[in-house]
Amino acid sequence: MLLELLKRFFFSFFLFISCFFYISGVRAENIKHSVGLYISQNGLGYFKDNLKDIVENNGFSIDQFSYSGTQINMEEQTLEDMVSDPEAKETLLTIKNQLNRFFSGLDFDKHKFQADVEGIEFSANWEKLSLEFYKPQLTEEEDPYDVLVYAWIETTDIKVSVDKVHARDLNNSFLGDIGVDGLQIEQVDSSDKLRIGLPLKFGKDETGKFKLVVSRPVSNINDVKFDADFTSPLVLPEIKILINGHEVSLNLDEIEKLVVEKEPMILEKIQSSLQEFLEEKMPQMITDKAEAVLDDGLFEVTQMNPPGAPEGKFVPKFLWKLGLEELNFVGDNLHVGLGANVTDPSSGVIPFPAKYTSLEYPSLDAASVEDYDITVALNQGLINRMVQLSALRGYFEKMDLDNGESIGIAGMPVVNFKGKGEGKPATLSLEIIYKVTGWQKAFVKNPIHINFDMNLEFPIDPKTGRIKMIASGIDLDSVFLDSKYIRFFKSKVRSSVRDQIKEMQSDINGMEVADEIPVPSDLGGILLEKKQVEINEKGYLMIYNNYLEL
Repeated sequence: MLLELLKRFFFSFFLFISCFFYISGVRAENIKHSVGLYISQNGLGYFKDNLKDIVENNGFSIDQFSYSGTQINMEEQTLEDMVSDPEAKETLLTIKNQLNRFFSGLDFDKHKFQADVEGIEFSANWEKLSLEFYKPQLTEEEDPYDVLVYAWIETTDIKVSVDKVHARDLNNSFLGDIGVDGLQIEQVDSSDKLRIGLPLKFGKDETGKFKLVVSRPVSNINDVKFDADFTSPLVLPEIKILINGHEVSLNLDEIEKLVVEKEPMILEKIQSSLQEFLEEKMPQMITDKAEAVLDDGLFEVTQMNPPGAPEGKFVPKFLWKLGLEELNFVGDNLHVGLGANVTDPSSGVIPFPAKYTSLEYPSLDAASVEDYDITVALNQGLINRMVQLSALRGYFEKMDLDNGESIGIAGMPVVNFKGKGEGKPATLSLEIIYKVTGWQKAFVKNPIHINFDMNLEFPIDPKTGRIKMIASGIDLDSVFLDSKYIRFFKSKVRSSVRDQIKEMQSDINGMEVADEIPVPSDLGGILLEKKQVEINEKGYLMIYNNYLEL
């Protein structure tokens, strides 16, 4: 009878685990370090050599992509303020002064440029695309940070085609459009590879908020050689001068010829501007954008079905938040810490007793993190918080058996990993409410409450790769019946209860409590192969994974 109870209870109790890794979130309020990811040096090496595959596995194509186009609107400014190159600035200023001096009706003081770019196609051969992770390497005057990420790219055979690039000066609309159609820019075969390295520093400020600082990149853009071509003719304004009734027109063919002749210089100036932008402006732009995102918090609030809720009946859902809490190195392993907050909006604030969770980090001295690519550490508190909220709703309060008897669960079941491992199994603590029938009921005060711990194992199914939760028996030393439920012969009643539980051992051993604890089969496009599961004495289920070789 008790065995039937356990089977029914576990079926409803562990259905909720399936939502664990399908939600993303916010900083922890109740449960610190709900999930920890530990990536070993071997695991980090994968990002150095296989980043392109990871990007493509996430649905992004970087060898070739297209963009329909965009419109660029610039702020009003003088022409010389728009050009940083001293030589070009001096030339433009001279031309502008001459035009204003010898022609009336022109106002070239300030400009407000607008450009339309349409039909962009890009392709490249990415010979290297990598991320490398390092511990902090601080200099004396440098602000502290936790992780240095170095992004590096090397590419050849760069090709850019643009159907249309047309620009205009909104302050001088009479000039019309100036531009080019069918623009083709290609990297020369004999050119150096394009190389760009970008250092990114992750850390926290004095308030505990995450921050990202982008340092000055390294690049050889100026050393890369390109060729350019376009569809003739250029888009130019029609310019005519009337001298005593005689019309003189600007020879647009010669203008186009001049542009072609100056093509290498133009490309050189464009590359120089890009290099300057990359080194001087882009780091601060990325830092500012990251700051705006990080100030809002890295979170997403999600609803989840309460564990043990009645099937086919609408009930209010729990609110679940899980998100980035820490990003640092622990030893030589990159550590990503996720904190959690699970609440029941229909019940207000419900305290979560600290005894049900782990307030410490996993003990890596007792773990095998460095022997695997990535380890998932699951805090027992995450499971127990969800169970607590459902128990307070009464979802585990009572179960009716087929024979008409009633058995219930008092309080909340508690999963315990703390102090376990290294030969000590994880446990599930239960308080069973049981109504004794027959002549034995005369010796007890019905219903009686039987407390005991069920031992648990977490084997990996070799065929499916699923992690199961299997009962491996009951800790008989934990079986307890309080005196308040016994009328006569306390020792005999307790012995009888213990004997009954002992008789269940053979049936309990190997019983499937949950057919899967759905930890992710992939992370960010990287397929994982679960290799080993063990209990960590600090209160965690440690799941060791290697990247799956395809």
